[in-house]
Amino acid sequence: MGISRQPDKWQCGPYALKHALLMRGVLASEWEIGKVAGTTPLGTDENQLARVARHYGCELPTIRKVDADGARQELVTYLREGTPCLLCVNGWDHWVTAVQEEKGRFVILDSQQPDVIVEDLVAICGPQTQQGGRSLSFGEFLRRHAAMIIDQLDTWHGKIDRDAASQVLQRMRFVADTYGLVIRQSDEKRTISAVSMILALWSAAEYGSNRSVAGWQCASSVEPPSANPLARAA
Repeated sequence: MGISRQPDKWQCGPYALKHALLMRGVLASEWEIGKVAGTTPLGTDENQLARVARHYGCELPTIRKVDADGARQELVTYLREGTPCLLCVNGWDHWVTAVQEEKGRFVILDSQQPDVIVEDLVAICGPQTQQGGRSLSFGEFLRRHAAMIIDQLDTWHGKIDRDAASQVLQRMRFVADTYGLVIRQSDEKRTISAVSMILALWSAAEYGSNRSVAGWQCASSVEPPSANPLARAA
């Protein structure tokens, strides 16, 4: 999944590092990262990204593995320690950020797959410190309303892959939790409508309004590449 949309192909490096720094509690703009790194239309290499990481007080050593099992195990070790990892994929052509592992599956933040972006959620949620009155987390909101929202989507679009729709909602929860976004209880009904619309637009954009999506698999929970260099952000 992507939580920030890159505007062109060659800025994946700054966006990947932005996501990794965010997981470490460091807020940095992709624009500033690209400037410090010296990103060009040719992209950003691991040395440039490591320099930027140091600029923000972090270390980004480069680790290269040719053994798939060894690479996977090292990746799992870092993620279970809470250390996000930058992965160079697609023939060393694209940077993504691995942020979580659970039961052999991985949460990958990919700025080329912006199905859930921060701007969507900021429009309907807000930081907890700025929300007056009582509020609820996005997770609690989904516990109350996810089934109803997916039922409504099924009514609008015909047969859908309910698991895929549920995964989109869970990715929204991940982004909301990452940014500390909550929902005012007085806005609960409005948020139901807003989230339903976001999910409907996702379904129509991905599959068309009349197309069944059975068999689609979540792109945000993927197997890591077998023999690509990985760098960890510590």
